[in-house]
Amino acid sequence: MKRSLLLLAFFIGSLSANGQFSIATKYSLNSYTDWTQQLESINFPTDQFLDNGLEYELAYWFRLKNKRIEFLPGVSFQKNSFDSKQTIDWDKTSIYLNLTAVIYPLDMEGDCNCPTFGKDGDLFSKGFFIGISPSIGSHKLQSTYTVLTNPDLPEDKTFDSNQISFRIGGVAGIDIGINKWITLTPQINVYYNPGLEWEGFETILNYQAPDQNQSVNSSITEIQPGLKLTFRPDYLLEQRRMFR
Repeated sequence: MKRSLLLLAFFIGSLSANGQFSIATKYSLNSYTDWTQQLESINFPTDQFLDNGLEYELAYWFRLKNKRIEFLPGVSFQKNSFDSKQTIDWDKTSIYLNLTAVIYPLDMEGDCNCPTFGKDGDLFSKGFFIGISPSIGSHKLQSTYTVLTNPDLPEDKTFDSNQISFRIGGVAGIDIGINKWITLTPQINVYYNPGLEWEGFETILNYQAPDQNQSVNSSITEIQPGLKLTFRPDYLLEQRRMFR
């Protein structure tokens, strides 16, 4: 986790130095297929498992010179949890390295290397984009007993599982130019993680001391509507130089 925070601090510093970046907030509607099935198999209430949550992303922005193909390598943070006073607390904390690439199919040639508001054409044709967004995620999965009914349980009632996984996603949205250096983008991301292992998942559910060899691997689907702000102070500086 310390390494991830250092990486994030270095990344933020590089964004500030280059001056082309975006921030995004996405509400993540998550589906955990195999974990949910395991809960249902022992009649554990699925509404007392991980809830939906927000994902926050900070990304650098750059594009090809003559084509409207843009790249947004970035770092994002997502936390999902459920706090219970009667059964088990669940917590999933994830940090992702994302490499998003988008194209503007209705305006591929573009007419300038400028924010959306400065381009020719109507809002939809110059602002609509689609893209892909592969990610690598570092996850901390934590479960804590809130009621200890088994006398054989160890004194430590919190159990951690640290995992790394890959996810692939797609994105679609539309850019709305606010002024010469800010663009607002309503967008929707859809991600699929083919498998994330939660060590000791089965035995945790049965209120036994977790055997780390007994785990459940689950695919994860995330649907994320959200908003992104892109800042182009570099373009603003270029315009000021031109008019000096």
